Amino acid sequence: LFPLEKCEAYDVMLKQSLVPDGQPLAIKCSLEKSLKSGDYNLTWYKVGNQKAVPRDKLSRVHQQKDLIWFLPAMLEDSGDYECVIRNLTSWKKMCTKVTVFERIDGLCLNKKFAVEEVIFTSSSAKVVCPHLDFFRKEKNIHPVRWYKDCQLLEGKRFVLSNSDLIIFNVTVHDRGNYTCETTYTYNGKQYNISRDISLIVELTPPKKPPEITYPRNNSIEVELGSQVTVDCNTTGADGYDVYWTGNGVYIDVFYMSRIFATSYEGETTYDGRPMHSVKLVISEVSSEDYEQPFVCQASNAFGQVASYIILKPRVPDIRRWLTGGLVSLLILTFITLIIYKIFKIDLVLWYRNSVCALTSKEEMFMFVLDGKIYDAYVLYTKSSEGRSIYVLEKQCGYNLFILGRDDLPGEGML
Repeated sequence: LFPLEKCEAYDVMLKQSLVPDGQPLAIKCSLEKSLKSGDYNLTWYKVGNQKAVPRDKLSRVHQQKDLIWFLPAMLEDSGDYECVIRNLTSWKKMCTKVTVFERIDGLCLNKKFAVEEVIFTSSSAKVVCPHLDFFRKEKNIHPVRWYKDCQLLEGKRFVLSNSDLIIFNVTVHDRGNYTCETTYTYNGKQYNISRDISLIVELTPPKKPPEITYPRNNSIEVELGSQVTVDCNTTGADGYDVYWTGNGVYIDVFYMSRIFATSYEGETTYDGRPMHSVKLVISEVSSEDYEQPFVCQASNAFGQVASYIILKPRVPDIRRWLTGGLVSLLILTFITLIIYKIFKIDLVLWYRNSVCALTSKEEMFMFVLDGKIYDAYVLYTKSSEGRSIYVLEKQCGYNLFILGRDDLPGEGML
């Protein structure tokens, strides 16, 4: 039928069309602007069916000019459709996919088959009611109603423009599931039309140079011969370039030398701006790396920024030694106090015994001439302390008054 030598299979892939079962749908075959009426022949086919779509307007599925109409679409209509454009010298094919899905009773929208649309936070944005382009030209279509999460949209922020929805003062809270509904009358029969949209709202990127959150023109201490990795973290608009330089020379991302950089790592900040990180890797620090600034640079359409980091030799940590010495001194003091608490009396007696053994007789005599009859008053003695009393009286020269020995005549005893 066609000159296969000039066939280019599916020159254009049209976007997929989603439609609920029992609702109308119209799809247009895109034409080149250079083609004029009468210079070509356009025919619609369902893939796998050699019979062309009929042109009878009374047929449920039919072709009108360059449009294929489903009035209404049924579940069995799902599949691939192609339009073939032929002229005297060549022909082309265009393909599209039609998905007819069944609505669930009691469910106001079907998230699975919703069309995804993206808008940005701004003073106003438009949400399109999809697959409704060719119904707008018809006079027998009713005004479109818009719903969000099954609730009718009302208020000054929401305005209709033809069949589209205009949202003023768009914020991220406007994201969600939307439905546009209308009715269309054809040959005296009224059809319901509904389209589900999953709306995504993204923050509008700020029109300013990127920001470098690290490094911040600071320095770090590293050991000679160690491996060092430094992140350059930047935030800003899409499309900016981030890279490292050392001694004014670009540090390669792909060439793995002693000093190299890694490729982008992308994330998103809390306010929706993209964040990129490029790592500077020094596999082995040499002495020439010290005191040399490594500069991270980032740029976009609104400007360029830079920030550096300097490597310094690691200095011994004196504070660690001081802290260790102080802790050791505190432990030693604590142990000494415990020993003194437990062996206080024994230590005093040992000291007295040692001093008395070294004291001369003249010094001992001075103790006697201090005007006191007794040096100590002992109320009660244990049998085990007799040795200690002996040492104090005989060796050290102390005069002890012992109750029961020295208070009554005849009761003195050793």
